Amino acid sequence: MAQDDDLELALTPAPDEHANKPTEKPVQQTHQHDAQSEPTRSTNTRTAALAESNFFTPHETSPPVPSPIICTIIVRVEGLDRRARAPMDDLDPEALFPTHGAIDEERQIGRTETIIALADRLRVGSDALLLEPRRVGKTSVVRAALVRVRLQDSGVTAEINLTAANVRDGPSLAYALLDAMRTEAGLVSRLKGVPRTAARQARRLKRIREVLERQSEAGPEDVTVFGGVLDLLELGTPSLDAALDEVAQVGENANVVLFLDEFQEIARWADTDQVQETLARFLRRDGRRVAVVVAGSDRSATEALFAEGSPLHWTFDPFALPPIDRVDWHKGIKERFEEAGYPIAARQIDQILDATAGHPLRTMSVAKEALRETSQSGDQEVGWAAVDAAITTVSRHPSWTS
Repeated sequence: MAQDDDLELALTPAPDEHANKPTEKPVQQTHQHDAQSEPTRSTNTRTAALAESNFFTPHETSPPVPSPIICTIIVRVEGLDRRARAPMDDLDPEALFPTHGAIDEERQIGRTETIIALADRLRVGSDALLLEPRRVGKTSVVRAALVRVRLQDSGVTAEINLTAANVRDGPSLAYALLDAMRTEAGLVSRLKGVPRTAARQARRLKRIREVLERQSEAGPEDVTVFGGVLDLLELGTPSLDAALDEVAQVGENANVVLFLDEFQEIARWADTDQVQETLARFLRRDGRRVAVVVAGSDRSATEALFAEGSPLHWTFDPFALPPIDRVDWHKGIKERFEEAGYPIAARQIDQILDATAGHPLRTMSVAKEALRETSQSGDQEVGWAAVDAAITTVSRHPSWTS
């Protein structure tokens, strides 16, 4: 007996039967079914009909058929599988493979041990010098280490990017330094946007002091620690010497880390000699308990600032960013694609890494573009064609070779 024929039952009662009256004899199954008589009947319709017939008519000789409840469960499971793969409108490739700006630690791939090592060095007051090319993740690594110092050690940190438009000389660096100081609770960061007009400053700073005193995590001792910062900002434009002196005072009560990013920019300032001499005095300060991280993407320009005979000649302990291990790349990329609902085979990850040589920005960019290609094509998994198209697209960008 054919399987399809098993599901075909007479749905119309015989002329001498009532539709709702049980028959005295089993309904005989028809083996010569006319395919054109029910051209549009679906499996669900046939299943429902079978259920109704089973209710009214005993079938001692009929084989068992799938329960309607079981069929419904199967359909629902298949629906969940389809929903697990989000449509492109719901996907955020940048969140899975971020390529813009500094990246939070949880979204970095293969950098956890490096971040922990740097944080361990900074929390004991040791300096660090990072000389790495652009777009390899040095800012992301340092920023993640600063977060660890704040969260795990109740530390105070300040990050200043010297390419920022508002940092162009000693006075602007001093203000940016004080303005960037922050703790786990973000107490010092409340000073951002303080107006420079003396009268408005006084009113704003008074409110800030009141807030600090009211907050449970900010007792009188916190107000005392940061009171000098508030006083200097009240002056409008403090000198770099005064700002660094205050930072050193804060360092007597807490772990403090300063991060000066793109340090080579100092050489371009009109008052570069004065700024270098001021920083040199701070670095040579007896008993300094403030760690300083200096990062530069122009190795030769940054090294020149610390060369023998220059005001900043100082022995910074180098801190190198090791290449991201290929095993970490495989693990991280596979997890991100699975998070999006698209499995990727190891050979496709190797295809990405062979093209990018494991460069962080290039690798994340190709992976992000491969996710877009796969989603838009309707494929169920990441294939060779999607990765190849992604490599072609991303390699056209100027950042591929810079």
